[in-house]
Amino acid sequence: YDAAKKQLTIKSGEIDILDGFHRINGFVAALEEDDVDLNIQVAIKNYSTRKAQTYVGQINTINKMDPSHLKALKADRYSDTVVKELQRESDLRGKVSQTSRPSKLQNHLVSYSMLADTIDQQFTLNSKKEALELAEYLTRFFDMLIGSYPDAFMENIEEIREKSLINNNNTFAGYIVLAKRMKEENISLSKLKNIIDSIDFSRDNPMWEEIGVLEKGRLSRRSRNSMIKFFEDLDLEGVT
Repeated sequence: YDAAKKQLTIKSGEIDILDGFHRINGFVAALEEDDVDLNIQVAIKNYSTRKAQTYVGQINTINKMDPSHLKALKADRYSDTVVKELQRESDLRGKVSQTSRPSKLQNHLVSYSMLADTIDQQFTLNSKKEALELAEYLTRFFDMLIGSYPDAFMENIEEIREKSLINNNNTFAGYIVLAKRMKEENISLSKLKNIIDSIDFSRDNPMWEEIGVLEKGRLSRRSRNSMIKFFEDLDLEGVT
């Protein structure tokens, strides 16, 4: 940077727009329409990807991002490390939405926050080592789950979702609980399919209304917590 000339010269490296991309597109559109005089404040940072993500999370106060995406950017919990590994290594790759709701168009199964928040609540993680070890276990768990039901989790996600809760976003909170129980109770993952087969996930199963997962056929406000409790109370001995 030449202070006298007020000139910044970037000789090498990669330039990414961290925030304001839509505003820049708006300026471009305006310039294409007319020769207008525009001024924009620019902050240039020399950050690693991780530090840039944290920075965006800190400055996000005016035009707020989706809370789930913001949590993914901040990634300041050990549970975030677990989810990042699941996104890279498991069959959940490409199936985790960065927004609060899974995208139908992109065949998402679960939101980032649903996974990270539930893992944070269910597991006590004190180091990155423990987070990576848990990620390895959950990778095997979800690979076994998804591989056992390809129709529901890979091939016909929306069609199945209309009549079943097996691939519902909130159900994944229950799956995290189930994974924890199987790990702590030393139940082999080879038994996972037997456990899932024992559950009637059909939306017309009256049990889901009775325990508060559904209300008049739609997901209730307490759906996530009710699903967690269902898996906490599930009789695994009778199945395995």
